[in-house]
Amino acid sequence: MNPLIKKVAKIALVFLIIGIAGNIVLYAFGVSPFELKLEELDQTFTSPSTDISNLEIDTSSEDIVLLESPDDQFHFHLAGKTSNPKKYNNEHQITTKNQTLKFTLRDKNNFHFGIMYSNFRLEISIPKIKLNKIALESSSGNIQLSEMESQSLAANSSSGDIHIDHYKGQLQAESSSGNIVLSTISSPMITAVSSSGDLNIGDFTGQLKLDTSSGDINLDANEIHDNITFDMSSGDFKLFIHQPPQAIETDLSSSSGDITQNLPNLLYKDPNGQRNHKKGILGTGGPLIRGKTSSGDIRVSSVLSP
Repeated sequence: MNPLIKKVAKIALVFLIIGIAGNIVLYAFGVSPFELKLEELDQTFTSPSTDISNLEIDTSSEDIVLLESPDDQFHFHLAGKTSNPKKYNNEHQITTKNQTLKFTLRDKNNFHFGIMYSNFRLEISIPKIKLNKIALESSSGNIQLSEMESQSLAANSSSGDIHIDHYKGQLQAESSSGNIVLSTISSPMITAVSSSGDLNIGDFTGQLKLDTSSGDINLDANEIHDNITFDMSSGDFKLFIHQPPQAIETDLSSSSGDITQNLPNLLYKDPNGQRNHKKGILGTGGPLIRGKTSSGDIRVSSVLSP
């Protein structure tokens, strides 16, 4: 090796050792050389509710939270922290067209140089008016709402969780890589889709249509009066019914998992059928529980058991 190159390499090694030692000393005193200084941003926007029947929200990476408004106006409160407020270029836009109020918050620059950290929460306060349609979309943020009613609600997050509690109306929730948690839902139809997250639904009334590629489905219901359909690739399905049904029908299949039906007085329609496909019936005119999973277990029960 060239003597000059050797000398340069030794000098670089010395500086590297000094840098590592310096970082160790800083950490020992509770100081991180990589710690980002965060600054707070707080903005509020307001829009009247006159002649508004629909609400659409479209954001990049902000969490979405729906609340009840203290007055008769819509309020959009954006608050959080960022390491570089000059580079936080999310631009808001409020438009009204065909009785639809749309709030958009998108990044003007898709590419940033250097390290940048931002964590924001968008709180939307909705006045006490009956909305026909609510549509919420976030690219990488969570979506949360409680105590809400509308004719329909669509919540979509590409890589965030969705939490909906005490909602009345038709519901559609979809997340590509996040969990979906629904609780106390009264709906004619509940549709939930997750590519790589779990679906957890409790205290619900209405039909269920569920789909997940690599997550579990956990359902907890006081009673079952409507049909439930599910399609899974690699997850377990569990349905617990607190009040044993007087009438119900099941059609369940699993390619490489166990199927357990622990319902009092349930009769098997095909007692000599295949292990990976089981059907049951109790009474007449009851709801149908139909679904399949490729590589998971299926359990339908109204009796607590391991």
